[in-house]
Amino acid sequence: MTTNLLGQAVPDDLRAADRDRTMAGRLHYQNGGKVCGYFGTGMPIEIAMATGHMPMAIMPHPDRPTPHAEEWLNPTFDPTRRLVLDQLLSGELEFVDVAVAVSQASTDSHVFHTAREILRQGFGGVIPPLHHYSLLGLQSDAVREYGRMEIDSLARRLRANSGIEATDARLRDAIALTNAIRAQWRALNTLRLAGAVSGTDALQLMSPARFMEPEAYLESITRAVAGLGERKLTGPRLMVISSTPLSDTRVHEAIEAAGAIVIGEDDIWGARSATPDIEAGDDVIQSIYRHYYDHVPNRSVYPATVRLGWIYENMVLPEVDGVIVQMTRADRDLGWDYPRIRDFLTSNGKPHLMTREDAATDDGAAALTREVAAFINQIQE
Repeated sequence: MTTNLLGQAVPDDLRAADRDRTMAGRLHYQNGGKVCGYFGTGMPIEIAMATGHMPMAIMPHPDRPTPHAEEWLNPTFDPTRRLVLDQLLSGELEFVDVAVAVSQASTDSHVFHTAREILRQGFGGVIPPLHHYSLLGLQSDAVREYGRMEIDSLARRLRANSGIEATDARLRDAIALTNAIRAQWRALNTLRLAGAVSGTDALQLMSPARFMEPEAYLESITRAVAGLGERKLTGPRLMVISSTPLSDTRVHEAIEAAGAIVIGEDDIWGARSATPDIEAGDDVIQSIYRHYYDHVPNRSVYPATVRLGWIYENMVLPEVDGVIVQMTRADRDLGWDYPRIRDFLTSNGKPHLMTREDAATDDGAAALTREVAAFINQIQE
């Protein structure tokens, strides 16, 4: 069975996996399998798969209360990381064999170091075993050499947990599976540019990949993309740049409530998932590392021309009628890039709206809808 949202079919198993984001991991564990949880952006899930683990993102829904984290954090702590820390402390992840902190920038490391400090003080006994994996974005030979050492360390840690070596054959099998998923995401992105699927539906089709068995997800997303057909939704086609992970649909729902269609976003939970395939060379682990180093969104990438390359390439496509730049008051990174983004969009004749409204609350979502509606009226005059 399926549930139709804005006329697009989202399979029930995808919706269920997104609604209960630990369900598949718990079931995998109950059936005797190993689970590698991860938080942060850029986890090389092929390493987890090749060492016999189910990869599962640790990212609760943003409307989750965070009573466990509140005991340890001050009010300025990043809201997204607060959610992750709360789930680590909650005891809900007792089935997770290893929780990998993927660190691209300081906020990602904060959760790891906070959890380690809680453990050092003799608390937090329910926190899963932790591993820190750095995926630094600086474009230099030294960083790439360091990154190779980091991914090798991750492979050793996961092998020690499962007893399964990430052989070339197992790695190539994992790559073939994740490449097949990437192909479906690229097909979905093409349909989005054509206006065949709403952004709200697209996120609900892509997000569950982080919480399901990869084989089960591939089967479901393949059927879903094939069934989208040629329907064209009406309304201005907008792209989104946000300072916070778009790990749920509230921003898209607020924007599309104003009559627009979100056809892409500079975010790994959405359009940025549709990377090129991993091309497995003779050194397969190195191929995996370079894929994530080269293609995963990372605010710490330097120089800026590389960091903003996807925006420069995609936000000026002829299908794009305008761009929404959402910088919530918790932003620590996007604000530094906004002047470059603003000048780029202006020089290329793409109208944009910069908003500070946060769809995390009903009032914020309503305010975002009003701002987008006014923006749509402006660009349609």
